[in-house]
Amino acid sequence: MQSPDILLETVHDLETLLRCAREEIRFLRKKCEWVDIYRLNSEMWQADNIRLKAENAQLLAQHASHKLEMEKVQTRLDQVEKRLGQDSNNSSKPPSSDPLYKKRRLAAPVGSKRKPGGQPGHEKHEQQILPTKDVREVIPKECEHCQGSLQGKDPEPKLYQHIEIPPINPKVTHFLVHQIHCRRCGKVTRGKVSTGMRSGYGSRLEALVSHLTGTYRFSKRKTVSFLGEMYGIPLSLGMVCKMQERTSLALEGGRAEIDAFVVNSKEPLNVDETGTRYKGKLAYTWVAVCSQAVKFLIGPRSRKSFDKLVGTPLGVITTDRFSVYRHLKKLSRQMCWSHLIRDFRGASEKKNGTGEIGKRLVKTGFQILKTWKRVRDGTKSRGDFIKYYLGRFQKRIREDLEKAIAYPNRKLGIVAKDLLKHFEALWQFAHVEGVEPTNNEAERQLRDIVIYRKICQSVQSETGKRFVETIFSVNATCRKNGVKALEYIRSCIESFRKKLPSPRLIPLQG
Repeated sequence: MQSPDILLETVHDLETLLRCAREEIRFLRKKCEWVDIYRLNSEMWQADNIRLKAENAQLLAQHASHKLEMEKVQTRLDQVEKRLGQDSNNSSKPPSSDPLYKKRRLAAPVGSKRKPGGQPGHEKHEQQILPTKDVREVIPKECEHCQGSLQGKDPEPKLYQHIEIPPINPKVTHFLVHQIHCRRCGKVTRGKVSTGMRSGYGSRLEALVSHLTGTYRFSKRKTVSFLGEMYGIPLSLGMVCKMQERTSLALEGGRAEIDAFVVNSKEPLNVDETGTRYKGKLAYTWVAVCSQAVKFLIGPRSRKSFDKLVGTPLGVITTDRFSVYRHLKKLSRQMCWSHLIRDFRGASEKKNGTGEIGKRLVKTGFQILKTWKRVRDGTKSRGDFIKYYLGRFQKRIREDLEKAIAYPNRKLGIVAKDLLKHFEALWQFAHVEGVEPTNNEAERQLRDIVIYRKICQSVQSETGKRFVETIFSVNATCRKNGVKALEYIRSCIESFRKKLPSPRLIPLQG
């Protein structure tokens, strides 16, 4: 049997072991809790990591989408700023589109010091003295200083001309058409009004209506109002349209004469086109100009319209850079330098590599036009221009265009590539008599029809299209040949009513 001390020590050791076991159990329990928490946290961290990766991918996709949208917005903004900066000096926009608040720049790079109005040496224009039978002499009877009696006449009296329009009353004729029964056969015979009087309106009145609505761009309502107020003649809008249609038929002979002259002419031609509306849709008004004829045509902006306008060209044609004209041979085409200078000026305003090239091209372009002006006015010969200036100008232009090709994505680079391909078409004005370096003649002819388009907005029918083409062609051709358009139209209407050939519009070339 063991002693109590040994038992106490044994009990004490057991208690110590039990306490250690409990501590170990407590430690193990905490360790298990830590392992569970760690495992749970690890799983949570993995889930958070997957979620963050997904969110990051979504954000990257959104960033790429926003970046793409920003690039589109920036491109659009650049286009808008480019359009806002465009005017008739640096693009193909017409001068009428320039806003009034924007100060118009001078055509030349260096401002002119000339004052507005007539320049020194210009041709003097005085009031024309009209012939008259009403001549009244104004002879003073007494001296305005001493009131003494005056006698005799001034051998060289000073002429004062007074012009007034008398009241205008229309000449109205009523025809009472009778029908008579024949006592012999019983048939009825009705009287006949002469051919020229059957339309109800005279040839002069019909010509005036067409002249006002075409040449002077009166709207139909204004024409009706003008005739009623000025002449006391009541007209309806429908009658104005009928008169226009009849006038178109009467002018067919003159129009055929213009067509034949333009198509068969070997003279240089100026061709241009401008937008219009036909039956509410976009169309284009084409014009071909030569020395004695001007032809207008409304149609699409296509090769078909160009071929219908000029046929097979026999001479040099001056045009802009529109792609329809690219089929023309290099030696049968002259590119307009005014259009080119506007393109160069647009490039010169860019803040990139093409800016300096554009400035040099603008400068050279103006030098070409300035030097050619001296050839036109006779102060320099064509031979001197070719001998002393042409080669130098060609070298400068070619060098700058070749430098511009280094920027294929810029507009100037695209233009330069096209110009180098058709380089001979830039210089035909120097070699062919009658060819000008600009297309200004065609643009001047289009000015009237552009104003007509702004007033009338759209041509609504085939009949209206025919009238516009005919009246503008005839009127412009009359101006070219010094013919009074109103009188010519009246003569054509009278000839048409009497079924006679139309009077000749273009004089025969000797």
